[in-house]
Amino acid sequence: MTVVSHQDHTPKLAPEIGRMGEFTPMGRIDVGALPPEDSSMRARLNDDAEAIQDDHGDEGDDDEKAVQSLDELLDRIDDLAEDQSHVSIGDVMDSLGSKSFGPLLLVPGLLLIPPGPADIPGVPILLAIFIIIISAQLLMNRDHFWIPDWLENRNVESDGVSKAVGWLRKPAHFMDRCSRPRLEFLVTRGGQYATAVICILISLTTPILSLIPMSSSLAGAAFAAFGLALLSRDGVIALVAFAFSIATVGVIGFNAMG
Repeated sequence: MTVVSHQDHTPKLAPEIGRMGEFTPMGRIDVGALPPEDSSMRARLNDDAEAIQDDHGDEGDDDEKAVQSLDELLDRIDDLAEDQSHVSIGDVMDSLGSKSFGPLLLVPGLLLIPPGPADIPGVPILLAIFIIIISAQLLMNRDHFWIPDWLENRNVESDGVSKAVGWLRKPAHFMDRCSRPRLEFLVTRGGQYATAVICILISLTTPILSLIPMSSSLAGAAFAAFGLALLSRDGVIALVAFAFSIATVGVIGFNAMG
C-alpha cells in the first residue's frame, strides 16, 4: 500500500509508522488510510493519543495552579473569601492544586496562628485531620492528594478568613523576602518524609492543645514554617519549623507536669 502525506513537506515515515499515522500533542494525524483489518488498531491508537493529551492537559493545569510565594497563596485565599460567604477546604484545594504538599500544609498552619478561625470550636481539630490525611498520603507517595467529601465540604466564614489573611500580610511579605533555596537536603524527599511524620504527631496532640491557651498558634507556626520551607526549598526555615515543633511538645509536657 502506498502512503501519501497530507503535506508535501512532511518527512517520509517508516512503513510501520506511516500505516498508523503521525502523533502530535493534539492527537493523531493520519497520513494514510488504514486497511479495514487494522480498524481495531486505529481505535486503540486514537484512545492512546487522547489519553496522552488529557494527561498533558492535567499537568498544565497543575503547573498553572502552582503557588510561587506566600503572598500569592494569601492572595488566592483572599479572593476565595471575597467571592463567597464561606470558604471550604475543597475550595482551597481547588485554588491551590492537589499536587503540592507545601501550600496544602501552609494553609491550615496560617489559619491556626492568628486569632479568629483557630478560636472557633472544632476548627483546629478539622485542620489537624486534614493535615494527617495529606501527610499520610505523602508518605504513601501519592501524586495527587485526596480528602473525603465530609472534610472537603467543611467551611469557615469568609469574614474570619479575610481577617486572618490581613493579619498575616506583613509577616508573609517579610518571609517571602527572607526565604530562598538553601540546605535543600532538609526539604527534598527524605526531608519531606520527616516533615510529614512530625506534622502527623503534632496533629494528634490537637485535642490537648485546644485546652492550652495559645498552644494551637504554636502548632500552627510549626505547620506554616514546614509548608513555607517546602514551598521555597529553604532548609533554614525547616530548622525553624523543627524548633517550633520541639516548643509545642515542650508546652504540652510542661502543662502535663504542672
